[in-house]
Amino acid sequence: LNNWYYYGMYLYYIGGSLVVRRNSAVQRSTGTFTTTSGYAYYIYYPNNGPEISYNYGWSAYAPFYIYYANNAQSVTTNRARIFNNMGIADGTSTVYGLYVSYPKYADVVYNSIRTKNTTGTAYSIYSYGQSTNYDVKFLNNMLSHEGDGTYYYIYNYYSTCFTAFDYNLFFKSG
Repeated sequence: LNNWYYYGMYLYYIGGSLVVRRNSAVQRSTGTFTTTSGYAYYIYYPNNGPEISYNYGWSAYAPFYIYYANNAQSVTTNRARIFNNMGIADGTSTVYGLYVSYPKYADVVYNSIRTKNTTGTAYSIYSYGQSTNYDVKFLNNMLSHEGDGTYYYIYNYYSTCFTAFDYNLFFKSG
């Protein structure tokens, strides 16, 4: 998926067991383009144990925007799996690296994310969380940032949903 303007892959209310694997989504950087918005993978309400793996995304706002992963699940056996992805958010304003918000029964592991911006705020991991323990694990992710604006390694409002948040590597330059 190359040379797109605002969305590389847009998946909204996907039923069944979604698998997004081995894709490349690179936003356009010539002609008509934006430096303040764009999603390489916009995945909204994936349920029934989605797998998002081995993907590459480059965009000006968020390479991986995964919202309410496994939200309809009530058991831990059909887990959401978000692993081995590589993403770059390279914009001039606010950027999000790995945006996985309101997950349930999910493993977010072994992802490599780079954020870069000149103004605004940068978030390596943005996960709003939930007020109930839903056995969410963020493990072994590598995250780096370059820029002078406000930087958050992680933004999380509710940490109750996590059972593990360990071994993540954060690096900042600039």
